[in-house]
Amino acid sequence: MTGQRGPSGKLMGLTMVAVLGGAERTEEESRGLLEAGGFPGSATVRSPVASPW
Repeated sequence: MTGQRGPSGKLMGLTMVAVLGGAERTEEESRGLLEAGGFPGSATVRSPVASPW
C-alpha cells in the first residue's frame, strides 16, 4: 500500500497543511480546504478523538 493515497490519506494531508500552516482556521476556511481536496461540503468529518484507533 505504499504510495497509495485514498480519502483518508488526502484528509491527513489537508490536516497537516492546516496544522503546519500555523494559523487558526475558521469553519468556513476548513470547509474550503476539504472541498478543495475533493470532499463534499456535506461530508461529516470525525475528529481524531472520536477515532476507534
